[in-house]
Amino acid sequence: MKKAFNILRRIGGHPGNKGRRWKAFAHAFLMHWNISILGSNWIFRWKFPLQLKIRKGYHSLSAQVYFGLSEFEEMTFLLDRLNQGDYFVDVGANLGAYSLLAAGVCQAEVLAIEPWPANVAVLREQVEFNRLGVKVEILQAGASDQDGELLFQSDSSQNTFVVEANHDEATAVISVPVYRLDSILKRCPQYIKIDVEGHELRVLNGLGAYLDNPELEVIQCETLTDKNMDNLHLIWQLLVPKSFVPYRYDPDTRKLIEIKMGERENTLFVRGGRA
Repeated sequence: MKKAFNILRRIGGHPGNKGRRWKAFAHAFLMHWNISILGSNWIFRWKFPLQLKIRKGYHSLSAQVYFGLSEFEEMTFLLDRLNQGDYFVDVGANLGAYSLLAAGVCQAEVLAIEPWPANVAVLREQVEFNRLGVKVEILQAGASDQDGELLFQSDSSQNTFVVEANHDEATAVISVPVYRLDSILKRCPQYIKIDVEGHELRVLNGLGAYLDNPELEVIQCETLTDKNMDNLHLIWQLLVPKSFVPYRYDPDTRKLIEIKMGERENTLFVRGGRA
């Protein structure tokens, strides 16, 4: 009961539900009735023309049902910023919410990189269900500062992260190939999203010369978690001298607001402060 109350409170207070709270409550009820009571999947009409096939345990996709856009500022910025034909790279794609928005709504070309096999299976399911296979390339791998293999683990929310070689043997891990981004990208992307639970700095270092290419305009990076606090200064020191300015986005005014280091869980690094 407490968990249900907390979900309802978050739905009611989420900025993505402004003006649509009762619709969000209804969607949440229908979803849980179908997947928890009836034991079936449920089709959610998301941002046109996208539809999500929701099953039990699809946490990051269920969040779109609850909130419209779960990461409201960043997802709104993506929709406002990305153009048809742009190249979007989704590092740590999870179940594919960002990749679907980029390909389905913005009509961008997408490279979705996700190391965990179960997440990749759901990502493929959603891409195929929305007939976006021509626009979305899926790579079951990780990204880092050198090609090779790393050990990965997944938590109960389907987030995946790198673990050390001397990890607890009771912990379920898998070995996954990893690549420098500059060794696999077909061209310079306009927008990169990096959400890799503390491995962000190594992913950024793997971009190589792409970091200096003016065609790369936006790097959306998770910058405030327990796993990457030690690297926070290094991320700033890497990107700011290359003319990337750290921002958050105000969806109401459609304006970028410059921020200081450590203010936000996600940071939009925009080259040259281009609005």
